[in-house]
Amino acid sequence: MNNIIKVSVPSFSHTPLSRSTDIPGNSQSPFFNHLIFFSSFLVRFGAGCLGFGCCYLLVHQFVDLSLSYFKSSIHLELELPVTDWNEKWIDVYLDISVKLLDVCNVVSSELSHLNQSNLMLRCITHNLDSADSKRLTRARASLDEWRLNISTTNSRIKNCCVILDSLVESLDLPKVKNSAKGKVLMHALYGVKVQTVFVCSVFASTFLGSPKLFDLKIAATYSWGQTFSSLQSDVNSEIRSIYSHGKFTPLKELEAIDQCVGNLHQMIPENPEVQEVQPLKNVISELGGKAEKLSEGVHLLSKEVDNFFQIVLAGRDALLSNLRKG
Repeated sequence: MNNIIKVSVPSFSHTPLSRSTDIPGNSQSPFFNHLIFFSSFLVRFGAGCLGFGCCYLLVHQFVDLSLSYFKSSIHLELELPVTDWNEKWIDVYLDISVKLLDVCNVVSSELSHLNQSNLMLRCITHNLDSADSKRLTRARASLDEWRLNISTTNSRIKNCCVILDSLVESLDLPKVKNSAKGKVLMHALYGVKVQTVFVCSVFASTFLGSPKLFDLKIAATYSWGQTFSSLQSDVNSEIRSIYSHGKFTPLKELEAIDQCVGNLHQMIPENPEVQEVQPLKNVISELGGKAEKLSEGVHLLSKEVDNFFQIVLAGRDALLSNLRKG
């Protein structure tokens, strides 16, 4: 019995696809539709507005892009039974999907780290809100601890870079002979790989505190290659520029909190007096508001990353299940 992979996934809004427009290389393919979005993302990014809301949209559209391109290629154009898949094709799919799951785990871990740092900020603002010199002293020390904690690189982020390196090294997919459908499948997997490296390198650079970026060379056979290369060049240049100006993160929420923490630290002397609390009130209130904004952003992005993880996991399970049935 021929089994087609069918995965139940959330409905994302995107330009309706048809058989004639889903063929890789067509100028109306999902890649072109979503590269238009990525271009609008770049406008925000270049304006210094990269925040968690923007990152959420980036992940959301990446999920949409991967699904629409991969599903349209396989389901609408190919109707390619799993039992007809070459063993190398299966290996490629499983390799990509397990790396995506690993990347999701890394990003989730870093978001959890940010959330813990944010809880620390809440405790700090609570101590600062009290007219007690001992609490002020503890709060001052905690501000130092927060800055050290937020600047500490999670070892799993470094592992993410290793994963991305391996994806780049394996961009050249198996050559397909005597199978037009197999070529379309490989094109879809290539496209997903390219977008994975691009999006995940942006996140890795954001969390690493350094521009861990790739300048991918797209094969001329892909009509979306020039558009993607231009976008990639602009985004990478912007990230490198941010770090070259001494900023420790491109995330506007985190940068704003760091500045606020620095101001507070300077305002609190090593041996504070109770009467010195009052001038801090406005800055304390500002820090609390920024911490709340960061918390909302982390929560929003965490949900989207988890959603993507579940989609990839469901796809792997469906493939393996159909292989067992076949």
